[in-house]
Amino acid sequence: MSNATYGAFRIGNFGASELLQYAGVLDPQQTQKYSFGTLVRGRMFPQAANGFEYLSPSFGGFTVQGQYNLTNSTTWNAGNPGSAPGQLGSSTGLGSSQGRDDGIKLEYDAHNLDVQAIYDEIRDGNGKFSNVYLASRSIFTGGSYGWGPVTFYVGYQHLSAPDASDAGYYGTQAPSALPPGASLPTTVDQEWGGARWAVTPSVFVTGAVYHANANNGNGNATLYSLSGAYQLSKRTRVYTELGYLHNSSASNLGLNGGLYGANTNNDPVNGNPSSTNPNFGYSQFGGFVGIATLF
Repeated sequence: MSNATYGAFRIGNFGASELLQYAGVLDPQQTQKYSFGTLVRGRMFPQAANGFEYLSPSFGGFTVQGQYNLTNSTTWNAGNPGSAPGQLGSSTGLGSSQGRDDGIKLEYDAHNLDVQAIYDEIRDGNGKFSNVYLASRSIFTGGSYGWGPVTFYVGYQHLSAPDASDAGYYGTQAPSALPPGASLPTTVDQEWGGARWAVTPSVFVTGAVYHANANNGNGNATLYSLSGAYQLSKRTRVYTELGYLHNSSASNLGLNGGLYGANTNNDPVNGNPSSTNPNFGYSQFGGFVGIATLF
């Protein structure tokens, strides 16, 4: 339901439109494969089920938006153990299921300038902030500015999971082989900058740099990305993106956003056999090309 004077109200299953995902317009790569979700292992893409959302009318370019999602449980702070956000690991242990989530967004969008500030939180099935990449608090701020054919982007995100612990994450299973002194992170800080250039009305080139640092001995990583798109027609475009991810010695973030923990190379007993993480301290390079058509 929407009204030009009173704003818009939605209720229902929003799917992949949890409040934080509206920040995708401030990601230089517009949430492509190698983008602002890569270094936070998919934390930017939670689900939003059984939710309520209100968006105010614009007051000189300013809007306020709020969202509250009960997810898939009839219990106030609990979650469905089989339902989880973005990148999900085991179906047991803290942080393995998604409970309720909520958030608020303030935005100014006028005169080629778009600035957003978003606070959102996702709880696990026990109502805790137990996994910084899955069930955590997020503070996001970012902006974009269009100057002729070029749009510039900057952003910052802080993630916090004060209830995170190795015992809660791994349960009775021995922790995976991690770098000396490392344990499940409770905070992650990510910042990025980039620019998108409309070379012609049909050709676009985007470059961006993302950097993230995790506490508790988990190191840091930097992602460099370059993408391009060519508009074949009003409905069809071809696109490509290249990504290079450099890890510090204690980090094993991957371009495909693998789960936290060691892979089978580091830990053949407890490592995740399907993990796309590189070895600790190693880098990854990737690329893709595709074609998209709107119907």
